[in-house]
Amino acid sequence: MRILLINHTPLQGSGSGTYTANLRRALRTRGHRVAVLVPASDVGLAETDSADYTFTVPLAAFPSFTGHPASPLTYDALGPRDLSALADAWGRAIGRAVERFRPDVVHVQHLWIPFEATRGHGRPVVVTCHGSEIGMLRSHRLSHGRRYLSGAEQPPIICISRFVLERLRSEIAAEANNAILLRNSYDDTLFTPAAEFPTDTVRIGFVGRLVAYKRADFFLELARTLIAAGFPGEFLIVGGGPDLPGLREQARRLGLSGSVRFRGVVPHEQMPDIYRGLSALVTCAEAEPFGLAAIEAAACGTPAIVPRSGGLGELEHEPHVVGYDAGSLASAASAIRRVVRADGRPAAAARRRRAAYIRATFGSARYLHTLEDIYAAAARGAAGVSR
Repeated sequence: MRILLINHTPLQGSGSGTYTANLRRALRTRGHRVAVLVPASDVGLAETDSADYTFTVPLAAFPSFTGHPASPLTYDALGPRDLSALADAWGRAIGRAVERFRPDVVHVQHLWIPFEATRGHGRPVVVTCHGSEIGMLRSHRLSHGRRYLSGAEQPPIICISRFVLERLRSEIAAEANNAILLRNSYDDTLFTPAAEFPTDTVRIGFVGRLVAYKRADFFLELARTLIAAGFPGEFLIVGGGPDLPGLREQARRLGLSGSVRFRGVVPHEQMPDIYRGLSALVTCAEAEPFGLAAIEAAACGTPAIVPRSGGLGELEHEPHVVGYDAGSLASAASAIRRVVRADGRPAAAARRRRAAYIRATFGSARYLHTLEDIYAAAARGAAGVSR
């Protein structure tokens, strides 16, 4: 099958970009012809250069929903004229890619402008709703007095968590008849457990874009709580974003300068070593659509600690992925102490069992089999697909 993958940002720096890059690789290994279309970036991201088709957006930079390491521009900062120009540019770029590649199906990330631009090109469409677009769909409803899409207009819509599915149903017309719950896979060729695990230093990590909803500020408060109680460890923040200066100041104000290290953005291919070097990964976002970092860390054998809310809460499965009460420093600190005690040197076998659980639950084979069924149904013009 010939499959055109479309994402609204480059392949590096966002969850949907990482998903698109992983999916292209995995589909190609199964014999499919796959091409990717993304906007170009002026900062020279290597993954952007590897995309099959790129185009230049008619703005100062490409926009995203919550900001991107290569562009701070967000959709809600754009006026009607800019949005219209962006939609036209996407339409032209998609038209060129469709004409050259002639896909059997087009798989678009996000129910947003690239999806709208795809609909006029006569190809079957599948959409993945990653969740970050739902705020824009809500704005559409409030501005236009109607929900986005009618039942007749709905393509197969893949929702990456039940949290996303339930939120989407409140923002689109009809009852999302074509909605399919299919949790994302991860790169199971890259994120694997190490032969040996570190035992010398207790290191608690946070990985993600440094934007408000990811709640790195909560992670810093958690670090202070643990250190004040005599916790013998260090703390690592991996990622970049507009909140970095404020977080550095918060760490200084809390007296954490000697205990918290800001690592910055780490290339995707180096992330397995980051995860393997952690005693635990802590996620803090209370409304995270999915939580790929937690899956990747656990796939490397590292305990993932998640709030019991949003898409992250759906990942809880002790002892592999440990939950805590969202927003509660005491609950999060207790989970960390429990995991660190349980995951010391004698627990290397537990790390391997954790990695095996993640591979069986979120590995690419299971995911791709279902996705291929969705593609085939869309290509046949089926009204719906199995859920």
